[in-house]
This record gives sequence, C-alpha cells and structure tokens, in this order.
Amino acid sequence: MKEMKTVNMFLSHLKDEFVWRQMEIIDTRLDVKTIAETKTHRTRAGVILAYAHWEGFVKTSTEFLLNFISNKRLANRGLRDIFLLYSLKTHVSRLVETDKTQPALEALRFVLGELDKPCKMSYKNSVDTGSNLSSLIFDNIAKSVGIDVGPYLHLYPYIDESIVDRRNTIAHGQRLLIERDDFQAMTDRVLQLMEMYKTDLENLVVTESYRTQ
Repeated sequence: MKEMKTVNMFLSHLKDEFVWRQMEIIDTRLDVKTIAETKTHRTRAGVILAYAHWEGFVKTSTEFLLNFISNKRLANRGLRDIFLLYSLKTHVSRLVETDKTQPALEALRFVLGELDKPCKMSYKNSVDTGSNLSSLIFDNIAKSVGIDVGPYLHLYPYIDESIVDRRNTIAHGQRLLIERDDFQAMTDRVLQLMEMYKTDLENLVVTESYRTQ
C-alpha cells in the first residue's frame, strides 16, 4: 500500500478503490439482466461478489484513512482519542491488562512520554472484519474511526439478513435461489452503503476531524 501523504492522494485512492468495485458490481448486474431466469447460479455468484466488495471496501478504505493519518506525522496529543488509541494501542493494552505495578508504571510512563512524538500507526491489515462483515462488526469499525453510525442503523437488519446471511448460506454450499429482482435490490443497497462510507471518510479527512478540537 502506497503512503498517502496528502489529502488529494487519499481522495484519489479512495475514489479509485470505490470505482473499480462499483464497476464490477454494475457489470455483474448487466450480465444477470441478460440471462435466462433459470440461470440462478449467476445471481448466486453475484451475491458472493457483492458481499466481497462490501467487506473489501470497508476494510481497505478504513486502512487508507489510517495510512493517511499516520503519514501526517502529527504529535500524538494532537489526535482525537480514538486515533491516539491506534497509535499507542500496544502500550495501552499492556497498561490495561497487567495486574503488576511495575509493568503498568513502565507502560504508563511510555504512553506519557510518547504524547509529543509523531504518531505511528500500524495500518497494514489493521482492520479485522472477521471475514464476516455483519452490522455488529461494521458498527465497531466505523466507530473506531469516529464515524457517526446513526444514518446506517436502519440498514443493519438488511446488512445481516440480505447481504451477510445470504452470502454465508451460498458460500457454505446450501441451496438458496436468488431472483433477479432480489439481486438488483441487494446490489443497489451494497452500492449505497459503500458510497455512504466513502462520503463519511472523505468528510472526515477534508474537515480534519481526526484532530483534537
């Protein structure tokens, strides 16, 4: 993954990441429209593809954000607490988990001593979707980078029942017939969710909402 050192680099990479996924979904929709109703394996395969782009976009675009913030080289104390946690996660974990005084003091001193140093985030493969991007996991990922999940809440049942559950049923080899209209509606929703998340990340970066107020 390239280092993203400017806002324009971040926005360009984010757009490219969205567009190629969008085009694959649209191409699949067009394929499905032209086939006979009996070719249900096409819609089943399309469900797998649409889910893969949902999960892949959330994971990759979130890591793009952490990449960008890390390469800003801001002092740790200049970051909002949720991003400070990414920068100092290892040492904060030691501080929380240990019940021994000396290791806890060492971890605390380290954290305090790092506040005026440039942040260092490990952003490669740092977002864990569990290979199953349910609404619960999405909610945690979005909140971990300061995104307001309010606009998504009414879509959570759809994410779980019509995107994730369908994908899992098909991926585990069970028979599930997907009508063309159902497939079109599902891909509409996946594209909507991806675009919402893309817009939220763009706004976060442009408004510098990763900084302390």
